[in-house]
Amino acid sequence: MGNSVTAGGFCQNNPELGKISGMERNACSWGTRLRQMLEGQFPGAVQLDVAAFGERNTRGGTKMWEYDLFNDDVPNPDIVINTFSTNDMHAMSVKDAEIKNMTLEDAIIDMNQEFIRKVLKP
Repeated sequence: MGNSVTAGGFCQNNPELGKISGMERNACSWGTRLRQMLEGQFPGAVQLDVAAFGERNTRGGTKMWEYDLFNDDVPNPDIVINTFSTNDMHAMSVKDAEIKNMTLEDAIIDMNQEFIRKVLKP
């Protein structure tokens, strides 16, 4: 799960596929590359689903998880990688921390703890 980087934002080259442009950027994302690597190493044994939306931080990822904004064919995963955290230093996170009268560090820790709790809850 992640943000624009996970979706392939600004990605231009995939060593397997060559130069990428426009809407093909998902084919260039690190999630797609991880899928290609795992499927190559463990054919038929791994299913990797990527849920990525730009402009989101971990709080947005928590809401996605909480409201089950995934396709019905995506089962409860064995492993979740949170890459929303690359946006946790975003200006909106800073504003959120100020509103709550917290340091940015404490706000980020709280955000990530909330994400982990939601993901681990059956």
